[in-house]
Amino acid sequence: MGYGRWRENDFRKYSSAAGRSLREDGSIDTTAYGGSAQKMYSQRGIAAELNPYKVIRECCETEEHPNSLPV
Repeated sequence: MGYGRWRENDFRKYSSAAGRSLREDGSIDTTAYGGSAQKMYSQRGIAAELNPYKVIRECCETEEHPNSLPV
């Protein structure tokens, strides 16, 4: 299924694009969510753009995954 690497800078860019702020140590600042991770993750549904129902998947070659195989 592939592999990948954790890059802190990528996480910082993703978090910024998602509207989340990070602390100096790289963890998500939960003060905007009531001060706790439990409140941050208490949503009962899924955003429509993240719902995998009826999603058509594709297989793309990348530099990190040059020999991808569609499943």
